[in-house]
Amino acid sequence: MFVRIALFFISLLALTVSDSRAQSQYIPDSIMFCDEVVPLDDADVRERLETQLLILSNQRVQVTLWFQRKNRFFPFIETTIEKRKQPVDLKYIPVIESSLITRARSRSDALGLWQFMEPTGKAKGLNIADDLDERLHFEKATIAALDYLDELHSEFGSWFLSLAAYNAGPGRIREELYNQGTSNYFEMILPDETERYVFNAIAAKLIFEQPEKYGFQLSDIIPFKSRESREIDIRLVNFVPVKILAYCAGTHYRGFRQLNPWITGVNLPKGAYSLKIPISSTATFNQKLADYFDRLKGYINYHSGKRMTVTAEIGKMHIGPHGDYPVFRELPKGTTFKVNGRTNRLDNGHYWYIFKQTKGSSGWIWGGEISE
Repeated sequence: MFVRIALFFISLLALTVSDSRAQSQYIPDSIMFCDEVVPLDDADVRERLETQLLILSNQRVQVTLWFQRKNRFFPFIETTIEKRKQPVDLKYIPVIESSLITRARSRSDALGLWQFMEPTGKAKGLNIADDLDERLHFEKATIAALDYLDELHSEFGSWFLSLAAYNAGPGRIREELYNQGTSNYFEMILPDETERYVFNAIAAKLIFEQPEKYGFQLSDIIPFKSRESREIDIRLVNFVPVKILAYCAGTHYRGFRQLNPWITGVNLPKGAYSLKIPISSTATFNQKLADYFDRLKGYINYHSGKRMTVTAEIGKMHIGPHGDYPVFRELPKGTTFKVNGRTNRLDNGHYWYIFKQTKGSSGWIWGGEISE
C-alpha cells in the first residue's frame, strides 16, 4: 500500500514537472517582434529563444515584480511610442534593461530604467551634474532612449540590429558587420550579453502577452501603487535644500525623492525645473517656498566659523527658518557648535542660523537662544 502511494506521488510530481517544462518552453508558431519576423524555422534561433524563456519563466520573483511595476511606466511609454509611430515592442527594453527599477545601476555605471551610460545620456540631451541626473528622470530618459533607438534604426535598418547596438554600442556592431560579412543579427556571433539581449526582449514579450502559458496567473499578482502627483514648474533664484522642498510639498525626504528620483544631491541648484509633488500640496507648495525665501532675505553672511553656545534649556534644530518647520534634533543647554554660514537678526527672542556641518551639506537651520 505504501509503495502504491509513493509511486502515485512520484508520477504526479513527474507530471507536474513535465507540465511546467511544457509551459515554460511554449513557443507560438510564429512571432513578430518590432514588426519583424523572428526566424523560428532556424533551429539555433529556436534553441536560443527557448533557453531564455526557460530561464525567465523560472525566475518567478523577478518576473512577478515586472508585472507589479509595469503600470507605473507602460502607459507613458506606450503613449509616447504610439505618438512617434514606433514599434510598441520597444516597451520591453526597459524591462530587460532594469527590471523597471527606477534607480537601477549596472556594474558599468549605466543608470536608470533605460540604462544610459553617462556619455550617451549627455549626448542625447540629458542633464547630468553633481546634484541631478536626468537618466533617472523617467519621462525625459524615455524620450531620449526612443530618439536614440530611432537613430540606430536609421543607420542599421533592422530593429534586431538596433537593439544589439543599443546594448553593445553602435561602433561594436559596425565592426562586427564588417568582420562577419552579414547584416543579419541572428547570423552573428556577438558578446554573450548582446547575443542574449534580443532573445530576452522577445521572451519578455511572450511572457507579458500570454503569462498563463508560462505559469503566471495575473489574478494572483497585485500591482504596486504609485502616489498620485502633479507636475509643477518652478524657478529657483538660489539653491534650496531638498528637505525644504519636501516640507513645502507636504511629504518627507524619501517621498519627495521617490517622486523626483533625478534629484541626486541634498540641494537643488538654482534654475528652472518641473517637479512632481503630491496632489494634496499643489495649492500650498508655491506659498510655502515663497515664505522660505522671504525669511532668508535678512540673513548676514559669516566669512569664518563662529562657535555658539546653547543658553536655553533646549535648543532645537529645524529644517527651515521658522518654528513651524519640523524639528530634527534637540540639544541641551551648554552644548556648543560651530556656525559656518549665515545668521539673521533676533527674531522673537531667538536667533536663526544657516550653517554647514560638513562640506556639501549646507542648509541646516538652527533655532534657539544662543550666545556667542
